[in-house]
Amino acid sequence: MYKNAPLKVDEEKGQENPSESYITVMSFYDGDLENPYNWSLGKKIYILLCGIVAVVDSTLGSSLPCGAINYIGPYFNVTSDQQLVLPFSLSLVGYVLGPIFFGP
Repeated sequence: MYKNAPLKVDEEKGQENPSESYITVMSFYDGDLENPYNWSLGKKIYILLCGIVAVVDSTLGSSLPCGAINYIGPYFNVTSDQQLVLPFSLSLVGYVLGPIFFGP
């Protein structure tokens, strides 16, 4: 259940501050299935494994090409050192800047 409650009221005007007018308070009824405390053990393990896979995937995706750079360069006919580090650089830029645009 979601409730909106006034956050601050301007005492001089008797109005709520428009920049900080509401906060969201979340509460659950007893026995509510949406409450994480009431989830089954299987669902909790599934959520945990999804998080682990996401973290492992992001770290492996950025680090695996490091060991294969000696094979990647000749395969794509890349001889410049600046171009060889480009996959790692772009991966890290996406890793750092991605949450800014796609984060909650």
